[in-house]
Amino acid sequence: PPLQHSSRMLAESGWIVVFLGTGAFGDAGSLEFPAHDGITVHQMPFWRSGFLQKIHYLLFALWAIGWAVAWRPDWVYASDMLACPVAWLSAAVGFRVAYHEHDSPEPSSFLSMSPYMRFVCRSREECGRRAQICILPNEDRAAAFIQCTQRKKAVQVVWNCASRCEADGLRNNNPAGTLRLVYQGSIGLSRLPLSLIHALAMLPPAVTLTIMGYETVGSVGFVKSLLGTAQELGIAERIS
Repeated sequence: PPLQHSSRMLAESGWIVVFLGTGAFGDAGSLEFPAHDGITVHQMPFWRSGFLQKIHYLLFALWAIGWAVAWRPDWVYASDMLACPVAWLSAAVGFRVAYHEHDSPEPSSFLSMSPYMRFVCRSREECGRRAQICILPNEDRAAAFIQCTQRKKAVQVVWNCASRCEADGLRNNNPAGTLRLVYQGSIGLSRLPLSLIHALAMLPPAVTLTIMGYETVGSVGFVKSLLGTAQELGIAERIS
C-alpha cells in the first residue's frame, strides 16, 4: 500500500513513475498496482530460494542499475532492505535516493548471518547514511534505524495508513456490545504472536479477530498454526 499510495500521488502531480521488481512467493505474487497512465511496472519472474536465487538477485541488481543509468531518474526510490545494495550504489554515483523501510529486519547477531545477508546489512547501513531521505513508519523503528546506520541527517516518520478514498463509505455498525479486531498485512509470528490468540481467549465472546493478508516465505503454514491454537482454546469460531 505505501508504494501504491505514494506512486499514485506522484503520478497525479505529473511525475512519471517506473517500478522495477520481481514476482513474489505464494499469494503475494498476485498483488498488482491499479492501472494508471503515469505508472509503469516491470517485473522479473520469481525464483525460489537456493543458489539460482542469488544469481537472480545479481541479475535484478544489474537490471535496476542499468535502468537508472539509461533513464537518469530524478529520484531512485528503494522500499526494502534487499534493495539497499542497488540504492547504495545509486547514491554513490550521484543519484538522489529515497529509502522507505516498511518492514525493519529482525534483530540478530551479525556473526550468525550468511555472507550474503551481511553484505545486505552493510549496504543498508551505507544507504542509511547516504540517502537524501529515509522514511520509517514509526518513532521506535526510526530510532533503531538511526542507531544502526549512524545516520546524521533527519529521518522522516510517515505512518503506513489507508488513503482517504479507501476509508470512505458507510460503516456497518456492529451490534451493541461487540468488538471486532482487524489485522491486515503480512502474516507471521513476529506480527501475529500466538500470545494474541491466548489473550483473545481471556476476553468475552463478543470480541472477535479478523485477519487479512498472506503468509511470507518464512512463515508458510503459520495460519494453520494460529487456527490450531484457537481450536485448542475453544475460540475457533471467533477468528476468521
